Parts: sequence; C-alpha cells; structure tokens
Amino acid sequence: GLDVGNATVYDLEDLRSDHHGLIRQKGASLICPRDGQLGTSYLNAIIEDNKSGVGIKYVNRANVLLSYTWGYEIKVIVETLVAKCRTDGRDPKKTYIWLDCLCRNWNRAYISTEVSFDKHMEEIQTIVTGVGRIWSMMFPWNNPQSLKRVWCLFEIYVAITEVGVEAEIIMPVDQEEAMINSLNDDINNLLDVLSNTHIENAMASKQEDRRKILTLVEEKIGFTHFNSRVNALLIEWIRVSLVNAGKDDDAIDEILKSAENWQKNERA
Repeated sequence: GLDVGNATVYDLEDLRSDHHGLIRQKGASLICPRDGQLGTSYLNAIIEDNKSGVGIKYVNRANVLLSYTWGYEIKVIVETLVAKCRTDGRDPKKTYIWLDCLCRNWNRAYISTEVSFDKHMEEIQTIVTGVGRIWSMMFPWNNPQSLKRVWCLFEIYVAITEVGVEAEIIMPVDQEEAMINSLNDDINNLLDVLSNTHIENAMASKQEDRRKILTLVEEKIGFTHFNSRVNALLIEWIRVSLVNAGKDDDAIDEILKSAENWQKNERA
C-alpha cells in the first residue's frame, strides 16, 4: 500500500506506465461527458458519485488553480493549501482548487497523440484565465522544483501576461521557517535563490514541448523579463512571510532592498 506520509502524486498515478493507478482507474469505466467516449477524469467520476448519492458534494467551480509538480508529496500539498487558507482567512470548504491530476482526463490525455501540444496549451490558457487566480507551490524554498518544470512556468507565464489573473507563490510552513532562519544567517542565501530563476533551464518530459514554450516566452516577453517577474513573486512571498512572522520593519526593508537592487542589476 501507499505510505500516506510520503506518497507523491506520481505514486498515485504514473503516466509513464500502461498500468492505471488510482486516478485513471477511478474514471476508466465511465463515459466522459465532454466527448461521449469511454474513460473520464477523476473529477467527473466524483460528480457521478455525487449524483448517485455516494459522495459528499466537494465539487464546485474552481476559484484557485494550483501549480505544482507531481513529485510533491500529497500530504505536503494538502497542508500547504490549508495553511494558505488559514493565513488569508479563507474558508477551506469554499476554496475549490483546480488540480490537473484530478481535473484532466488522463484516461485520454496529452500523454498520447490524441491531444496536440497546441490544444493542451490552449486548454491551460483557458483554465488559468477562467479561474482567475493561481497559487504556484514551490519547495524547497531555496531550490523550488516547480521552477525546473517548463509547464509549471508556462502556467505562471499565462497568469502574468493575461488581464484579470492574480498569481501568488505559496510554500509549506516549514519552508517559510527555513527561509526566515536562512535570511537571519545571510541575505546572500536569498540572492542565490533569485539567481537560479531561469526558465531557459527548465525541463519537460517532451523536448518539443520545452522548445515551443521557451520560444513563445522568448518572443513574447523575453527570458530576462519573465525571470524577473517570477522573482518579483518570490520577493513578495518573502515579504509577506516576514511580516506574518513579526519581523522588524527595518530588517524587512533591508532584505527587500537588497533583493530589489539585485533585480535592477540583473535587468541592467
């Protein structure tokens, strides 16, 4: 069985395998309401359960899209979302998260040739703009794995280039504490993190995807500008975390000034 404390999304469903995991299996025998074919998403399977009175109604129109990697531990994802709701004063029961692992139809999805790259990209743009709010989950704080995945960065790209979409970075509580302790030791630890933000080094399981996304970003806004926007989100997360931790205003100003000066030098 799965180790609940350490299981990742990949442990629930490895798309590289022909064997269906828990996610694909849930909707494998159901008809997809979108195209009328056999095999649907985990989300639609839950909706069917609700229709038959089996489940509790936890499904509604999403008001947050979570950007993350399938290598993240499920327990950490849940704890991070709960902590974010608590910090923002949001009701967790009224915070509906769009998770690609549950909302996309992996029984018939992008892993095959049935869904083209362009269609997948269009789908992400539609979802991000439709939801209107993206929480980009990053950890560990000093080496975020999502900054190494080009599709995660594409979600941020859509958020920062489309009107009406708000983007925030969220991290697990222990990573906030690690960040604060690290900055207490040396401000250069933050600058090291910022200097590692390079979409041009991000990877994808399909190299053609990587090439097309990087070409799009470079042509539309440029790598330097995009990296700067991502770092601005990181700096804002750090500011909020320091304020919430009760740090001295002068100390916060010093840290932010160092980060902003670094940003200016990078853009120069």
